[in-house]
Amino acid sequence: MKVAVIGLDGATFDVIMPLLKQRKLPVLKRLIDNGARAKLMSTVPSVTAAAWVSAFTGNNPGKHGIFDFFTVESKDMRLVNSTDIRCRTLWDLLNESSKITIIIDVPLTYPPKKVRGAIISGMFVPNEESEFVYPSELKREIVDAGFRIERKRYYLSYFSDKDGLFKEILDMSQRTCEATLYLINKLKWDFLMVVFTAPDRAQHFYWKYMDATHPRYDSESGRKCGKVIPEVYEKLDTMLGKLLENFDEDTLVVVMSDHGFGPVHTDLYVNRLLMQLGLLELRSGSFLHILLRRTNIQRLAVRLLKALHLESLAKSSIAFRVGSRLFGTESLDRSINFERTEAFFPSRSGQYIKINLKGRDPGGTVEPGKPYEKLRSYLAKELCDLRDPKSGKQVVEKVFMREEIYHGPEVSRAPDLFLIPTTGYALQAELSQGELLMPSREEISDVSGGHRPEGVLIVAGPPVRRGVSLDEVNIVDIAPTVLYAAGAPIPRDMDGSVLSEMFDPAFLASHPQMHSDRIRWSKVSGKPYSPEEEQEITKRLRALGYI
Repeated sequence: MKVAVIGLDGATFDVIMPLLKQRKLPVLKRLIDNGARAKLMSTVPSVTAAAWVSAFTGNNPGKHGIFDFFTVESKDMRLVNSTDIRCRTLWDLLNESSKITIIIDVPLTYPPKKVRGAIISGMFVPNEESEFVYPSELKREIVDAGFRIERKRYYLSYFSDKDGLFKEILDMSQRTCEATLYLINKLKWDFLMVVFTAPDRAQHFYWKYMDATHPRYDSESGRKCGKVIPEVYEKLDTMLGKLLENFDEDTLVVVMSDHGFGPVHTDLYVNRLLMQLGLLELRSGSFLHILLRRTNIQRLAVRLLKALHLESLAKSSIAFRVGSRLFGTESLDRSINFERTEAFFPSRSGQYIKINLKGRDPGGTVEPGKPYEKLRSYLAKELCDLRDPKSGKQVVEKVFMREEIYHGPEVSRAPDLFLIPTTGYALQAELSQGELLMPSREEISDVSGGHRPEGVLIVAGPPVRRGVSLDEVNIVDIAPTVLYAAGAPIPRDMDGSVLSEMFDPAFLASHPQMHSDRIRWSKVSGKPYSPEEEQEITKRLRALGYI
């Protein structure tokens, strides 16, 4: 049968279920009533890059090799791309079974690979001039159909025009929907995967307006912007209905998110903690070092501009053009004295700590073996013991050694420790002047929502049992379930399993699973970005609050 995977980036049942009770999401309700649903657990940690790749490869990051938006092998961080994925993807496997695939706006698909069908790359496309469509001759048609990539100003517009960003989010979704409708009606296809980023973008910026329990909630702003997130879900529900109208009756529909969402109100500055523990040292005389000896110029400048009633200038100019450069990961890497540093936190988006290990990292200071293990255990204890002095809450819920959560040939490339913050807390890589814990950076990015591990899975179609509600399932189960429904063999070395509980027993009996013994690994083929393109994409990630 045909299979259509509709990705709703960051969607959560915490928003969906109340809207269902209010009868605001009729299409999703119909799918749930006629199919199955489950809480879809994301990767650990629940970061976008790792989660989506796990979904479309069926493997954990220890096999597919994507742990963050950036590579982590050395101090010099590089933006990842589709050629860094070490496993075969769903479209690779389906194409080998002569299935035609259409992939639209899925993260980590740039540069696009050659496929039987079409790919419109998502998220990390540098600009409109890039070759982000395969086959290339479809690009003009896709652009004419309304598709366009995300831009940095897409987020920056929030600070001066909250209504404008809301309209931008909906416009991007509508354009993605129209491009999808154009392709599925133009091409014969067996598998469709499209991702709508709207829930993620709206929830990052507007969560505090919807959530009356959020510390930064106020009733006046709530009245103005509190309906943004529900309205995004409602508009997407309507778009989903348009897509369903164009599917065959025997199409298996899979609605999923890469992670869930929840409130964020307090930042933990991890590198400041590492400095206090004597594990990280800045280069003496570095520009960043000099600034930190005085005051946090970034916050001071923002407050001054606000006092002059230049709030939009404070947010768009200071925060992103000055502050991020002074306190972002790039400046941090250049300012660290690695000869006297044992551990550092390079990336908020990946939520990990790197140990500066001898024999692996240039300028490594920590001996392998017992010293390395002792340092990891020490850090895990210090982080888990950290309490918020105002509330007494544990700030970091869990700390994992890489081998505790990953397995496979890429584990040796993984970061050394992964941090899972408690709900309400975010991890920052910047070095702050002052406390370890501070209210989230309202004057910088105004992010009030963050990722949580509990995502969404809704599956409907002829072979699916009606009204089934399962316990937690894992995001790596998506790929083998799609392969099974599409009648394609499932590699035996794939981590995920077919979600058999969702299917009718008679269908399972008449459609036995097929397996392939071939180990399916993909070679890394190179770096597609120029320095200028990588800088532009990094700015977008900063605007989202990811770095």
